[in-house]
Amino acid sequence: MRYHHLLGATRRQNRRLLSGFAAVAALAGGVYLLANAAAPSIGLFDSRPADSVARDLLNRPPVADQAKLYLPQLNIEMGLNPADITDTSDLMVRAKRFSLALTPAATRQQSPFYNLDKLKAGDEVFADVGGQRYAYQVVDPAQSAADGANSGAAGSGSKTGSLTLVGEGRTPMGGSGIVVRAVQKGVVAWDKTPGIKPLKP
Repeated sequence: MRYHHLLGATRRQNRRLLSGFAAVAALAGGVYLLANAAAPSIGLFDSRPADSVARDLLNRPPVADQAKLYLPQLNIEMGLNPADITDTSDLMVRAKRFSLALTPAATRQQSPFYNLDKLKAGDEVFADVGGQRYAYQVVDPAQSAADGANSGAAGSGSKTGSLTLVGEGRTPMGGSGIVVRAVQKGVVAWDKTPGIKPLKP
């Protein structure tokens, strides 16, 4: 076999370059994966103002053929399937706490209940069903899914209606499935002036 010292040196240099590129690519991939996983908790690549959902509640009336859930404290607005809602007096919404996607924005969108444990007693949440906007108040902040199932929906003691939010699955930080319960305060009424007025049940 013929040996060429210049060609041999070139081959060794190429191997070093390939190793360097592989190390940089692995580091970049690790950083991207970390940013992707952290997106729901830190709002990464969320271009919306922090009060966008609260402003939508004031300026957009409910639509008869659409169902939505609003969590203004978490700046979350998510669509619901009207066909899944059979009883507005005992409404339950289930969603993933965390679901990894290809981009941070998609991960955040597919993990709507990631921060569900940040809701506190007294916080207001809203649901559009059948052209009406129902207002609820949190009474039981985040419990584990097991404790929430054991307590039962009747634990709210509401004589009007209740809303149960179920965050399913685990988060990268070790958070598990949780349940948040709220009682119905009334129906939001709209007049000629953009805005909302809670009505007594």
